Amino acid sequence: MDVQSNRLFQQSLCESRSIVDNLDPTSARLINELQKQLGKVKGDYAVEKQKCRYMARDHLVELKRLREEHERRLDSSLEALNLRKDQEKEMELKRLEEQMLKQK
Repeated sequence: MDVQSNRLFQQSLCESRSIVDNLDPTSARLINELQKQLGKVKGDYAVEKQKCRYMARDHLVELKRLREEHERRLDSSLEALNLRKDQEKEMELKRLEEQMLKQK
């Protein structure tokens, strides 16, 4: 919760407590119980919000790992492709050399 909404919540809680003081006991108990439940819901919300943050962070870490793995595979594939092209060039040069030797 940000500071301003927390202050507003505290202010409304104080106002509602002063109202509760002027109510009959049954209504006061009901309002007190509702305030407790509201506090619990706010706490549960904060816990769930933190869980979501942790999950989002974990997902970002996993995405980064997958991207790095993909980049490594791509680099390996490019290296293999370049190596194959170099070998093909070498073979072509050998054939040309053999043809030149035969022509002599």
